[in-house]
Amino acid sequence: MEAGNIRDQGRTVEVAPAVLGPEMIEADDLPDTLHTPTAAPMRDDGVTFVLRTLDNGSRALLVFSSLENLVRGCGDDQPWTAFRSQAVHEFQHLAEADTVLWDPVLAPEIRQYGEYDGEER
Repeated sequence: MEAGNIRDQGRTVEVAPAVLGPEMIEADDLPDTLHTPTAAPMRDDGVTFVLRTLDNGSRALLVFSSLENLVRGCGDDQPWTAFRSQAVHEFQHLAEADTVLWDPVLAPEIRQYGEYDGEER
């Protein structure tokens, strides 16, 4: 996937290109476990996925091939959850995301620091 843009409070911020692309979904070397940012640490009542609005208006689920890549892309304070790689399409559907961004690196000004504060990013 090429570098893209994410809308953040009315401005457009560029995101680094993904390390992995959708072509890897069917590959044998897909990691067993993937990671995705959440609005808050997982609790008994479930989890809320963090979606990002792209410059074309579509909503993207951020998926990372390792915890190290999630921390590099979203920062140390980002809550997250892990899931089996076979469930990526199901998670995309459940989150009502139009697309999946693989291993994106978000600019520091649009990262989530701790629990989601309710502001659109």
